[in-house]
Amino acid sequence: MNIEFMQYMVREVKGTPPMGGGPWWTLNPVLRNRNGEEFLQKYLPAGITVEEVYEQRTHHYPYSTRDISKWLDIAIQCEIRSGNGNERNAIYVDFSGVDITTAKPARPQHHPPVEGIELGDEIIDIAHSAHAINGGIRVDEFGESTVPGLFAVGETIAGPHGADRLGGGMLAACNVFGKRAGEKAAERARSEGSREFNESALEPVMNRINQFGNGSGEGSWFDVRKSLKATAGNSLIAVRSANLLEQMRDNCSTLRYEQLLDVAIDNRQDLLRVLETDNLVFTADLMALTALHRTESRGSHYREDHPERSDENWDKSIFWKLGADGEPQPTAGKYRQDPEGSIQVAPV
Repeated sequence: MNIEFMQYMVREVKGTPPMGGGPWWTLNPVLRNRNGEEFLQKYLPAGITVEEVYEQRTHHYPYSTRDISKWLDIAIQCEIRSGNGNERNAIYVDFSGVDITTAKPARPQHHPPVEGIELGDEIIDIAHSAHAINGGIRVDEFGESTVPGLFAVGETIAGPHGADRLGGGMLAACNVFGKRAGEKAAERARSEGSREFNESALEPVMNRINQFGNGSGEGSWFDVRKSLKATAGNSLIAVRSANLLEQMRDNCSTLRYEQLLDVAIDNRQDLLRVLETDNLVFTADLMALTALHRTESRGSHYREDHPERSDENWDKSIFWKLGADGEPQPTAGKYRQDPEGSIQVAPV
């Protein structure tokens, strides 16, 4: 559920300081594209200043549409996609001329107190990176999924944070729900004991495995992953639209049902990499499908063709199950109205 809520962060590609957050943005550096042009201001709505956007970004690292710091990420991603990124597909942060003494103290929720800071390079390269995800496996309050006996916890699950998790909340969630899930799983194991192996359960597994390794042998699982990363970088990060997401789904289909089937499998390690890559492509396709489904902007999900948040239509979680044809089927559940009693926290 809620697999569209992927978190992204601006990180340094080359140079220092680390640009995830902290006091660096309060120095009001200049964002420049490959031509040396300042570009952030041209993306800002009337009445919003660059300084205000930077200040808001010091409140949290991950990208979120909930405050005006979103324009920092939107501007960076749009500039790179328009071909104005440098040779590392990044943009420049120019600290030349800034007064280091004007930096505000680091916020304690992110950094321990420091006596002073060092700027490092005057000009560094930054771009977005995937950070974490707020969606995943649907579980109850003890970490049990809708598959009986399958427990999950941490960042594999759709947690209690909805569309945003901006303050390190997963650390507490892992401890609290990790303990609950571990105890409940151990209790289940003790009460049920061992079971006889069901031979019929092997059939779908072997059918999946046997579809690979029968093609031309000219493909590479590494190349499939590389193509997937490039597509996700262009279609999912920070700025999404129906057109970009449809393009990503088309590419995922080609990767999964054509290129991956041509990958040579010479040993069990090759097979493992192919199965992992198949999972990656399936998950990426589902993320694009869900992002298409949610026609609004909320949390880390921003649709430039649906830029406003719509509580009336989308204050709900989106659930997916495989249909009889093996394709994902969506259901959108209302906040805390799940008849099966599983945790369901609406995005905020």
